[in-house]
Amino acid sequence: MLNSVLLHLAGTSKAEGGIRLGVLLARECAARLRAVTLYDTRRAEEACLGESAVYAMLEQNRRGAVELGHEVARVRLSRACLDAGLDFDVRRVAGDPLQVLARESRFHDVLVTSPRCGASLGLGEDHLSRGDLIDLLCRGVHPLLVVHPELQAIHRVLLVYDGSQASGRAIRSFLSQQVFASADHRLLTVGKEEWSAKQSLREMADYCLARRPALETGFVCGKVRHVVPPYAQKWQADLVVMGAVQGHRLMHRLLGDTALDLLHSQVCAAYVAA
Repeated sequence: MLNSVLLHLAGTSKAEGGIRLGVLLARECAARLRAVTLYDTRRAEEACLGESAVYAMLEQNRRGAVELGHEVARVRLSRACLDAGLDFDVRRVAGDPLQVLARESRFHDVLVTSPRCGASLGLGEDHLSRGDLIDLLCRGVHPLLVVHPELQAIHRVLLVYDGSQASGRAIRSFLSQQVFASADHRLLTVGKEEWSAKQSLREMADYCLARRPALETGFVCGKVRHVVPPYAQKWQADLVVMGAVQGHRLMHRLLGDTALDLLHSQVCAAYVAA
């Protein structure tokens, strides 16, 4: 059961997806919600080391814009939590987001965050980058619920099992937390050949059906990073549950080319465990 949600609250207009999903999770499970607005000091430290005063001034302006966005996001979240009758608190933190979130996440059941969508950042943008999300998993921050900024609700959940321990762990963690129980669920197994995909389906289906009796099932052949994104898009999944292999290079291929790319190709979220 999910008892505590940690929400990394981006301070921009794109924070609405994270607020909606964080509040929905906490309300559905009667869980406590802690939100963190986090000013990333890594760029500020680089500015201090640089020789150009202009660069330092631009960074100071960026901090002002980020702080303003954070204040707006905190107000929106507080209103949403009060309307939902949630037990919540909001913290303001400055530092390296990888260190702060890795430390804070130890006391919560899931970390909810939004990725950077788009090639460039505006002055007040402070979403985590693709590399940041991968580094968080490498630091043991999981499960990680990565939310598309425009996500409205979770109606269709795709559980992806490729026979690996990581994908099995992600599915078990997700089902044990008993979240989004009213959504439609489909178990998709992936194998290089048809026989391996069917074998994975037999292995995982009984476990999932015992916890989601109305579960749909299916299988596909190929590599996860090639077959999952188009399948999720065709099935119109709102959330994809999948594992990430430990190890930076392999994780980048799996998480970077699959789960995170889903967020860019459609309005979708990814629940990832390493």
